[in-house]
Amino acid sequence: MGEEALALTRSMFGKTAGGVVLSNRILAWVFVGMRESSEAIPQFEESLRVDRAVLSAGHPFTGMDVAGLAEMYRLAGQLDASRKVLEAELKIESAWAAERRRVSGSAPHMLGQLGLTLLAESRFAEAEARLRESLALYGTAKVNPLLLLLYPQPWIKVALGNSLVGQSKFTEAEPVLLAAFDELTAHQREYAGDSARLMKDATDAVVALYNAWGKADALARWRTEKSQPRT
Repeated sequence: MGEEALALTRSMFGKTAGGVVLSNRILAWVFVGMRESSEAIPQFEESLRVDRAVLSAGHPFTGMDVAGLAEMYRLAGQLDASRKVLEAELKIESAWAAERRRVSGSAPHMLGQLGLTLLAESRFAEAEARLRESLALYGTAKVNPLLLLLYPQPWIKVALGNSLVGQSKFTEAEPVLLAAFDELTAHQREYAGDSARLMKDATDAVVALYNAWGKADALARWRTEKSQPRT
């Protein structure tokens, strides 16, 4: 399936929409789905070069590309680059939002990606703050429908739970992570992309919580409960 997507995307090189070349962006997102950071990064960087040459500041296309590039930087272990590209674009987004009195549809996703990068840097309190901002905006901003399918709100909740665990806030983390797991389970078939990876991340987060908290019995009960067939 990935190779078919690549072939189709390559056939679109040079085609535009609204004066913006689409091919680099689409190809980059195909590589995101394949978790191929070394291939995605140069495509996103070229797409961003075009974005900034032809689009107005704060355009949602730019925010989407920045979020995707930051995720691939993080996957490649380039945490400093990931954080810096997000922080720079979020400053532009903040000015854009203040001028228009509304938030762009890519802001919640950029904040979520920044939270994940801060989490990877073990900056747990900062990650918590950004992830809470992201969650708050998910309910108010007109988020791109594709981003909602690829990165649903429970995905942010899992990251938030992890940031709380990192600060030993286990009592706060438990309901967040359990609710996120249940939401992902209930809607897994609706998501695009690698929904199995989302479920694995949520499962791993619950396990990490109970292990860090020293609650082996609670973990065993949770696993038993989730293994029961639904009625």
